[in-house]
Parts: sequence; structure tokens; C-alpha cells
Amino acid sequence: MTTRTEIHWAGSIRTAVGDGSPELLLGQPDARAYVVADGWSVTLRDFRPVSYENLAELLGTAVSGDVVTQELLAEADVIAFEHNGNEPGPSGGWESCDWAFSDGPRTLVIHWDERTVDGVPGHQPVPRDPHVVANGTITGASFGSFFGLSDSAIMAQNPAGGTPAGARVSFLLFRLRPEVDVRSPDLEITLSGVPPSGAAATPDADAVGLLVHVITPAATLAGASTPVQPPPALTTIVDRLSFDQSRGWPPQLSGPAVAVDAAPSGLPMTFADWQRYLAIAVAHPEVRELLDDTFIWLGCHLLGVRSEGSPVRVLVALRNSATGQLIDVTISGEAVTGVEIKRPWGHPESPTEMETAIDLVRAHPDHGRHVAGLEAHAILRVPDDASHPSTGHRCMHVMFTKPDDPFVERAVCYAAMVDLETRTVIAARRSPCNGSPVASRRVPGDHDPGRGRVE
Repeated sequence: MTTRTEIHWAGSIRTAVGDGSPELLLGQPDARAYVVADGWSVTLRDFRPVSYENLAELLGTAVSGDVVTQELLAEADVIAFEHNGNEPGPSGGWESCDWAFSDGPRTLVIHWDERTVDGVPGHQPVPRDPHVVANGTITGASFGSFFGLSDSAIMAQNPAGGTPAGARVSFLLFRLRPEVDVRSPDLEITLSGVPPSGAAATPDADAVGLLVHVITPAATLAGASTPVQPPPALTTIVDRLSFDQSRGWPPQLSGPAVAVDAAPSGLPMTFADWQRYLAIAVAHPEVRELLDDTFIWLGCHLLGVRSEGSPVRVLVALRNSATGQLIDVTISGEAVTGVEIKRPWGHPESPTEMETAIDLVRAHPDHGRHVAGLEAHAILRVPDDASHPSTGHRCMHVMFTKPDDPFVERAVCYAAMVDLETRTVIAARRSPCNGSPVASRRVPGDHDPGRGRVE
């Protein structure tokens, strides 16, 4: 089984300052680099998607700097690669440079510093900006294999490495949320050179992209159990529910909470535990027959313990990304005890599905411009009309509203229907945000004849 990550690589340049060839930064990695010297800069925009399998595994092979896990990758919004010959920057990855990320109204500026505290390469890095998720280096051989690049291309860019295995390619991961809307169609990224800081601060940048979403969490087929520690006893559960309506939404208590004693379940689960149960599920022969090479992990649900001393029971919910078929896998202890095929509406919308649908609308050339700056919400819809092209498909009804206000119920400004199986926006409609209906006001893509419309 595999995991897939969608990266939107820079598609065009708005401005560039200085010499060099900034167009080499466009598109996915190709072992051609733009040298970012002091005083030079380039502003990238129009990010275009490409899908990859097992990106976290590639970054997890780091030979210096940070080793990236699937959980760490899920925290990041931006990834950037640079070529470093036969050795990385002093702190194990990228050389020093400046970054600016803008969604139009807001701009986030980050200075990346390659130095270490004592000036010795490989020692403790200087304090980082908190938006830096990871900085590390992989071999040119791993980089080339992942992106389908020839050994000659890797060596042409990194001759000092001697061999592709000796060549070094560094990566940087940034998290921009919540300061910057990474899904805004107006998003721009500016990379600038800086004066040398004890070493040659001239990154040979290959590619910059947005990690718009991780479609499926990791499906590691082998791994040890993570010890589970019970939480402290809960002592502040409210049992007097009297709300002060004048304070807006969400409801707030009008008086002090009354504490009651409650025993913890004793069965909290970490993400590592869920990964272990997922690995057990997908290793089962019957489950493998029902899934293609890729699948969507909808979630894990704790079913509890039948009696004291009995094994923990867990439900793992999966979706075949090609057929849309849902599969529920029941696990008791470490063994699969049941495999059940469910109807498309047999599991609520998962966070991954909601994020995928929202991202598809925001990235769409016709619809994205209408939802910039709006907040998104999504619910599951499964068309049951036999004449509908998406009948039986898991679809998401995505609604965009103005930012929440504790005293105002926000009306939908824009709505779209996304077919998760075909990964397409099948219908959309714009409405005034005051809630009044609009009968004839349409935008490109509002109505696809024969496919219906989101009301």
C-alpha cells in the first residue's frame, strides 16, 4: 500500500531581481537550479499540482539535518529543494536565504539561517523561526530516483558529489497556517538571497511547491506498538448547562462550572497506535483484494473492550480510491476479526476528504477566485439519482462563508459539489452573503447541463 502527497509547484514568475535564470525554479524538480545570490530574488505564483507516492519516505532517508516522518510532513505547507554538491549547509540542509509568503492581505517573512550555535558544521543549529518545520538533506541518488531524474542530470548539477550517492540535495519545510491562507489563488512566494554568514549563502534552488494536502496518511505495514499512558482523572466536566445568550456563539456558561469526578477510559490512542492498526488491516489478504495500490484512510474508531482482560477492539475504515467502495475492518487485539463492505454513505465525511474537496475548489481556475478569503465547511453527499453522473459516489458539498462572527449566522457565499472519486468540481453556485436567493446570477462553472446544481 502507498501514501500519496499532492504538491503544487510554482507555475509562473511575477517579478525577478538580479541576474541568473529564475525560470529554472518553475515546475517540479528537474536538477536544474537557480542560484539565489545576495541581492537577487524571485516571486513565484500560479502553483500547479502533481501527485507523488511516499514523499515522507524520501525525506525520511535524510543523511543530515532533520529526518521527516509522515506526521511531520502533515504539519508542513511548503517544500523547497536545493542542490548542495557534496555537503549541505552547516546546519544540515539549506543555505541562508530569506522567504516571504503572501496571500494578498497578509505577508509572512521568514529568515532562514544556515549557521550552527558554535560555528561547527553538523552541531546544534541556531534558533529557528517557529514556522520552519524541517531542514535536512538526502542523497542525489534518492532524489533522482524519486523524481525520475537521470544520474547524469544529478551529476551535472552536483559534480562535487562524485557519484549520485555522494551528491547532496537539501530540503526545507515551512508551516504558514494560520497566518497565511495557503489555498488562496493569490498566494505568492518570494525567495531572496542574503549576504554570506560565514559560509557561501547562495542556494542552488531547484523547485518550490505547496503541500496542499496529504491524501492518505501513512500505511506502514510493520511497526512496534507505542505504549499508551492513561490521562489524568477528569475533574472539570460541566453538569450545569445554563448559557448566557448575550455573549454570542459558541454558547458560554452564565455561571461557574460545577466540577464532577469522572474516571478516564484508560484507552487513549496516539497517532502511532492508529498507524499500527491500519498496518494490521491492510496486511490482511481479504482487505488487500478489496483495495487498489492506493486507498483513502477514513479513520480508526475505538470500539472498546468487551470485558476486563479482553483485547481492545478497533474499527479501521478505508475507501478504495478507484472504485469508491468502503471497507470496514474490525480488529481485536492484533488480529482482524471481520471485513465488511459498506455502502458509499456508510461512513461520515473524514477530515482528509473534507480538506481534499476544499482544496480542489480553491485550486480550480474558475472557482478559486470566488472563495479567496472565505472560510470553508463541507458535508458528505451521495447522489442516488440513477441518471446523475456521480450517482453512488462520495461527494462533498463544500460551502464558503465570511469569517465566523459570534453574533451573526453566516450565509453561504459560494457552494460547490466535489466528486471525490473523479476529483472534479461537478457543480457550483454563487449566492449573496446576506442570505437572499439569487435566481439568475451565475459564474463560470455554475451549471453543468445534466449534472444539477448545488442549491
